Amino acid sequence: MSDSNPTSSRSKAQEHPRVRVARLLAARFHKGQTRRGKEPYVNHPRRVAAVMKKRKSHPSFQVVAWLHDVMEDAGVTRAGLLDAGIQSREVDSICLLTRQPGQSYDDYLAKLRGNSMAREVKIFDILDNLADQPTSKQKRKYQKALQFLL
Repeated sequence: MSDSNPTSSRSKAQEHPRVRVARLLAARFHKGQTRRGKEPYVNHPRRVAAVMKKRKSHPSFQVVAWLHDVMEDAGVTRAGLLDAGIQSREVDSICLLTRQPGQSYDDYLAKLRGNSMAREVKIFDILDNLADQPTSKQKRKYQKALQFLL
């Protein structure tokens, strides 16, 4: 089965139930969205979640990775995530990963830096973004962010 399909039945026995819920929610919320290279957007959180699975044993890191863009990019609310069964501490991290209108990038990074899940997911979100044909301006922004977060 293709690993690029976020709803494929790959090794479900090894997938934590909350991670499965997050994966399915991400697939639903990002349906029809694409990235710069026209690939399905959901491949981005899939890659970040795969890194979290390798690096962290706790499934909450994978849940946050799968859902880190759904509030900003799909209009999902805190209440909607809680209603879907996402744990409060996971939702807190997802909220920190959602840049608010009018919030400076520096303030955004400073707020998420104190939350281990948000910080770890953001680092690998940035690394994945750097691998996706960023502009020169984006490269500078991401390099500065990585220096601040590491």
